[in-house]
Amino acid sequence: VCGVLSWGWSIVVLTLIVRVLLLPLAIKQTRSMKAMQQLQPQMKAIQDKYKTDRDMMRKDPEKYKARKQKQQQEMMALYQREGANPAASCLPLLAQAPIFLALFRTLNGNADLTGAPFYFITDVTAGGLEKVVSAAGWPGWLLILMMSGTMFFSQKQMMARNAATMADNPMAQQQKILLYVMPVFLAAISFQFPLGIL
Repeated sequence: VCGVLSWGWSIVVLTLIVRVLLLPLAIKQTRSMKAMQQLQPQMKAIQDKYKTDRDMMRKDPEKYKARKQKQQQEMMALYQREGANPAASCLPLLAQAPIFLALFRTLNGNADLTGAPFYFITDVTAGGLEKVVSAAGWPGWLLILMMSGTMFFSQKQMMARNAATMADNPMAQQQKILLYVMPVFLAAISFQFPLGIL
């Protein structure tokens, strides 16, 4: 149906299908992150109640171990009581990692993709969807800019929605750092990906 553009459209459709399938996990991730942020004051209170330090670890290892264990038990009880799951924020990443790796293996060095065009992003003479981003010229730069920009925008939107609960939250600073670091990190490693993956 799409002729010479079929490889490109197949990648686009696969991406959309994966996103739709992972939507419930993404919603769960967002809810869990919000719940964890709201629990920060209670978590801090538990940490203060069972405070430990290196000095205690050296002088009284049994007391240190008992306090740490009690702290972990109370934290787990708090998570269960409030319905929060610290691991839920990783679920979408873990679920899409095998798909990304399979796509990477399929597109990297695939003879069928050699010279496969996709509108202005590639042309047959300069190489196709298998071409590495760093050698693709301005279309590669454009794709990296779009990927980094959409990641930054979506994270910024999520932070704006949670601004009220994050005002005095210690996690807020970490999320702010990740807001700027992750898009730059992904942009840097994307230079060695084939255009089809990006």
